[in-house]
Amino acid sequence: MSKLFIALLANFRQSACIGSINFEAFFYGMTSQQSFIVHPHEQQNTSIIIQSATRIGEINLSTGLCRISREYEDGADIMNLAAVDFNNQVDRETLSQLNKALADSLALANLGQSSQQQIG
Repeated sequence: MSKLFIALLANFRQSACIGSINFEAFFYGMTSQQSFIVHPHEQQNTSIIIQSATRIGEINLSTGLCRISREYEDGADIMNLAAVDFNNQVDRETLSQLNKALADSLALANLGQSSQQQIG
C-alpha cells in the first residue's frame, strides 16, 4: 500500500441534530481545514460517512483508514466518493476520541427516542 497521509481531526462536538457530531478536519488534497458532520449511524457500522459543504468522505472506525472526495462547489454526494481510494489515516488516539464522541452521540439519540416513546 502506498504511504498514507495522516488526517487531522479535532474539536469533536455534538451537533444540533440529535445523533450527529461535528468536527474540524484536514485531509490529503485540502488546502485548509473544513467543518464536517457525521450523520446518525448504527452502532454496528464499521465505517461512517462524513460530509462538509463541498466534500464527502468515509472513515473506517476500526482501522482509521479514510478517503475524501475532491472539492465540489455545489456540494459532494455519495456518488462522488465511489471512485476515491483510501489515502488518509486517522491516528489511534484521534480514532479513539472519534469513536467515543460517536458513542456519546448515539447514547443521546437513544435516550431521546426512549423519552419520546414514554411520552407517546
